[in-house]
Amino acid sequence: MVQHSLSELRVVEIRWDGPISVEDVLRTANHEADYGVYQLYGTHNVLGPDTLLYIGKVEANTFAERIASHAAEWIDWEASPIRVYLGRLGGLVPAQKIGGEWKNWEDGISRAERLLIYFCAPPYNSQGLKSHGVTNPTVVLNYHRRHRLPVEVSTLYDTSSYSTQREQWKTFTTD
Repeated sequence: MVQHSLSELRVVEIRWDGPISVEDVLRTANHEADYGVYQLYGTHNVLGPDTLLYIGKVEANTFAERIASHAAEWIDWEASPIRVYLGRLGGLVPAQKIGGEWKNWEDGISRAERLLIYFCAPPYNSQGLKSHGVTNPTVVLNYHRRHRLPVEVSTLYDTSSYSTQREQWKTFTTD
């Protein structure tokens, strides 16, 4: 495993809003700032009501456009109404447009989605459950109405010298 320094650490901060009905997302979440990560909650046959069913990302389309495609594919067939939580990225590192693309923003959205899927394992997500695929040290911080998401998920465990090289790891002592 490649060791990374903490200077390479990327912190992704997400502010969550919800619950929002699918209809309200379709009607209101189609503006310039309506990009990021989203959560879909509903009733699962085994896990029961208020289950985190799916985590997705929106980089090119708006939340409204992406949720509309889910509605056409499967949301309308669910046993109970789906509740949506929308996560918008923010924090101290502003997004930068490089060559017509929002590099920092898209990278943060992608990392956040992959880590959240890996750690939360929603039943309707099929990819990203066995490995998060994030290669650089990343911390995702979830704020406000995050519902069932953990406050923090990260790759720091994977980059720890304890988890990768147990024989070289030393306990701190007071001597």
